[in-house]
Amino acid sequence: MSVTVIVGLQWGDEGKGKIVDFMSKSVDFVIRFHGGANAGHTVINKYGKFPLHLIPSGIFNSKTKCIITNGVVIDPKILINEIKMLERAGIKTKGRLFISKRAHIVTEDKKIEDKNLEEKRGKLKIGTTGMGIGPTYAAKALRTGIRVEDFIKTKEGKFLKPYVKETFLIIKDALLKNKKILAEGAHGVLLDIDWGTYPYVTSSNIVPGALHAAAGISPFDITNVIGIFKAYTTRVGEGPFPIEEKNEIGNIIREKGNEYGTTTGRPRRCGWLDLEALKFSCDLVKPTELTITKLDVLDGLKNIYIACGYKIGKKVVKFAELNTDLLYKAKPIYKLFRGWEKPIRGVKKISQLPYKARKYISFIENFLEVPIRFISIGPHRDEILIK
Repeated sequence: MSVTVIVGLQWGDEGKGKIVDFMSKSVDFVIRFHGGANAGHTVINKYGKFPLHLIPSGIFNSKTKCIITNGVVIDPKILINEIKMLERAGIKTKGRLFISKRAHIVTEDKKIEDKNLEEKRGKLKIGTTGMGIGPTYAAKALRTGIRVEDFIKTKEGKFLKPYVKETFLIIKDALLKNKKILAEGAHGVLLDIDWGTYPYVTSSNIVPGALHAAAGISPFDITNVIGIFKAYTTRVGEGPFPIEEKNEIGNIIREKGNEYGTTTGRPRRCGWLDLEALKFSCDLVKPTELTITKLDVLDGLKNIYIACGYKIGKKVVKFAELNTDLLYKAKPIYKLFRGWEKPIRGVKKISQLPYKARKYISFIENFLEVPIRFISIGPHRDEILIK
């Protein structure tokens, strides 16, 4: 039995979809266990370029089955469009995609409610995608929500009926048969409803422990946690972001990294790698190994900085001790690294990376005290170095 959890360690958009797509060739099941269509994973492979919002990124591997569990809130229009998009590309979904009957449905009125709430916040807006996620989770907690098992009885739900199963039994059977399961996180830990920069967060729990309530997998069954982070840091929407570069460097990173939201198209706020925040995420979720993505975006920069701590005034402070208001006041403590001059795309082995790139990676690994296993140096499936 093997259960691996993929979790983003920053404010989302770490490249989880690509890593799930890459790893799913060696697993039996990929499951999505939280969030909704407010998340977006862009996957580029031999079939083309696919923006996925609800269907697990493992769907592209024909031997892999995919599950959307009860922890996810489902926008049926978006899900149906994704299924049709995949089918048009020649990717079979029936008999491979299973949807929990216990999952909740995002209705159109919840989207309207979401947007109205954001408008009423005025200057205190939180940067919601307006996809109805928060109001749907609220309705779930209030016990007024609509579940998939009810939705498929309606005319609108007829299309999804063949995909709906009791996914707990599928997962239980997979565990008994020692199948390999990969759990796909949809957001980043710093957006977790409990552990993130509240209220500028998403509406679900992102940490690996959420897998129990959101999918029926016991914490005792988790064998591996892979934490994913970018070689720099981004954030979408409002909220504190101590390392944001509102200058040419921020623009360079944004354009080179194509840092625009998969779901909304909004430009992402960009800055250097924030190891202080990343260390908090690692201490919280205890990853067994790490993956660094988009290292190639830093190609050609003369100087590269890493935030190794924060200060408020003259006092050195930890991310964990700061609430959202204090985080706005925090200033990063930077360490300078010299950049590598030649492009790294096309490199096949870690030993072939420029010395300065390897030094950058080594410093991160030692600071976080967790081994880095995968290094992504481009957007395509085969542009991953394995340590």
